[in-house]
Amino acid sequence: MQRSELGVWLRLTLTPGLGNEAARKLLAAFGLPQAVFSQDREALGQVVTPTLASAMQQVPGKLPALLRSEERRVGK
Repeated sequence: MQRSELGVWLRLTLTPGLGNEAARKLLAAFGLPQAVFSQDREALGQVVTPTLASAMQQVPGKLPALLRSEERRVGK
């Protein structure tokens, strides 16, 4: 898995308030996480709550450290 692909999957799991059901709805509506995060707030808000759509516009602060940790774990 490439770094960018891993990053968007991690971002999806780290988004505050985004549970399994909402993640499934987003993936069903838009496809892979890259496509989910390329949507604007309005499009996301058609699938999840407006509050969650806003949260998805922010990159979780712990994402860079977690991504580096995961890369070290798999030896990249």
